[in-house]
Amino acid sequence: MLGDSFTEAVQVSFSESFTGLLQKRFADTAAFFNYGVGEYSPVFYYLQAINSLKNQKFNYAIMLLYSNDVRDDSVYYAKANKDAAGNVVAISGEENSRLAQFARKSYLLRLIRKYYIRFVYWKDHRNKPEEKTVGGFIEESPVLSTLTKKLIQQTDSVLALRGTQLVLSAVPSKYKLINHIPHDSTDFANSVKSYAVEMNYHYIDLVQAFEIKSQTSLLFFPKDIHFNKNGHEVVAQQFQEYIYKIAYW
Repeated sequence: MLGDSFTEAVQVSFSESFTGLLQKRFADTAAFFNYGVGEYSPVFYYLQAINSLKNQKFNYAIMLLYSNDVRDDSVYYAKANKDAAGNVVAISGEENSRLAQFARKSYLLRLIRKYYIRFVYWKDHRNKPEEKTVGGFIEESPVLSTLTKKLIQQTDSVLALRGTQLVLSAVPSKYKLINHIPHDSTDFANSVKSYAVEMNYHYIDLVQAFEIKSQTSLLFFPKDIHFNKNGHEVVAQQFQEYIYKIAYW
């Protein structure tokens, strides 16, 4: 599993996360490894494929994308170390001064920084009509950028050399789900789906299942962007159905 905080899933116990649910359901037939890290995006998945996964052999790698990935790729790529061809080699961390080390160890300072960053982002994006505020967070709805598409393709190429097939999926819009607004072609998840069809990637569509289940259940935490245990259950069910499908092709 490749992804950001939606895949990392620290908001729920491992047994309630979609990775944990899948591991339990396929305990005797398959193993699932969670490489999700909060604030990661495809530029990091590419580096993971080169480095963290270089000695691993998987049949499939499911990449769960979220709507802030396009912006994050742009920010990370701008400060990344690159080779002569412009390919990302590494992304430097933040300053490691004594003050920075102290701040990282202080829960209060980290909390203040977290809400300061959230406030600045909200202030800069609050008047953009294509972005909605939901659960105290700005929900973006971009189309996949040329850069993000390139990074996905590079990740796929690295994985393919090891016999691993890339599978794409995307988080549906929380704003539309809680307001019972149907998803359409302008939504990020459907943008990813269209790209997957264009590139002949396997794609696991979560939108319809979320739209149906959201009629009777909350699938996200009220004051958070992330799936609650009900949302993880829906993701696990859709991924499970996909696994059954490919197992009998």
